Amino acid sequence: MSSAVGIDIRKVSHPSWYENVMEHLKESQRALQTLDIHGTLALAGAMGPVILVAMDLEAAISQPKYSLVRDTISSLALTSMGWIQTI
Repeated sequence: MSSAVGIDIRKVSHPSWYENVMEHLKESQRALQTLDIHGTLALAGAMGPVILVAMDLEAAISQPKYSLVRDTISSLALTSMGWIQTI
């Protein structure tokens, strides 16, 4: 493997350091490829609130008479984008 200046990193640095880095990268790739049920549930638990806020903001911005300060998020269920609130 060579760097931008054409130096072979394996010859310059300690070989065990290079092997350790490459092994760590391989383990990281394997961990990402095998996502078990607990990982899937954790990912859904982390992404759920983010998606909810994004969709609520989308619905709020698309309604000209809706005010983020004055109206509640639940009142968006009465608009044309109300189906988002019922999912």
